[in-house]
Amino acid sequence: MRRAFRSLLVFATVAASVLATAGTGQAAPSPGRSDFSDTAPTDLPSASGMQASVALGACVRAHVAGYGWQKEWACNNLHHTGTVGQNRAIEALQIWISGAGRFCAKAHTRNHGWDKNETCANGEQVATVGTTGMARPMQAVRVTMQSNTGTERADGWSHIQETGRLYHPTVGQEAILDTIGRARNLEAVSIGIS
Repeated sequence: MRRAFRSLLVFATVAASVLATAGTGQAAPSPGRSDFSDTAPTDLPSASGMQASVALGACVRAHVAGYGWQKEWACNNLHHTGTVGQNRAIEALQIWISGAGRFCAKAHTRNHGWDKNETCANGEQVATVGTTGMARPMQAVRVTMQSNTGTERADGWSHIQETGRLYHPTVGQEAILDTIGRARNLEAVSIGIS
């Protein structure tokens, strides 16, 4: 009887403590939330992120559902942008390609399909595709190289909802990281160029 009373007392103390902290209105911090920004960052990738010895480079940064814009760039297929294992869709991407001339990008979002127009950029410019604040998960992104030489190729990896990691090779001068027709979201991507 004494043992049962002691167990009940311990349970009541723990329960009271949990209830007291639950009413504070403070949510537990999201893991990695400090790596995100509520507004679109305007910085370009750093030389260290690009590995300055590489003449050509591609970097990408994601706007992740429920988190916002990632602060760091993922460059040259060495790292990914987005999240893995958190079931959070990419809603928009910033893409930056250096040393290859002009490129264009286009997003495919759930229930809306492909953007009507491509977003194009030259050299040190950033192309932004997708949407923010509209809860439209991206299902694909297409990157098309439009350089004068025609020798640059983009490729990439994606982590797809309930599927995992997939490699997307270049077809001509175009790379399409996609899940079209499978109702799956892009959760993480990386883009490289050669």
